[in-house]
Amino acid sequence: MKVAIVCECLKGQCKVAHHFGLAPLVCIFEDGKEAERTLNPAIKMERRRGRTLAEFLASKGVEVVVGPPLQGHGGRDWVTELGMRYIEKEPGTPVEEVLKELFS
Repeated sequence: MKVAIVCECLKGQCKVAHHFGLAPLVCIFEDGKEAERTLNPAIKMERRRGRTLAEFLASKGVEVVVGPPLQGHGGRDWVTELGMRYIEKEPGTPVEEVLKELFS
C-alpha cells in the first residue's frame, strides 16, 4: 500500500501538518517504508492548492492520504474523486504513530 502523509518536519521529527494545502512536505511510504520525501508542489500557489496537491499524489500512485481534518470540501473531494482514501489525523500526530496504525 502506498501512503502519503502531509507533514511538517523539524529536527528529524515529522508530524501531521496543520493544513492540507499548506503542508510544507509530503512523505510517501510504500509498505511502511519511506520511499520519498518531497516539497509540497502547491505550497506557493494562491488558489487550488488542495486540487494541485491531490493531483500530484495521484500521479505518484498514492492510495491513501493522511492529513489534518479538512474544513470544507476542496482537498478531501479532490482526493476521493481521484480514487484515493483520506484519513484524518490530528495535526501534530507523529508520523511514526500513523505508520504503526496503518501497517500493524
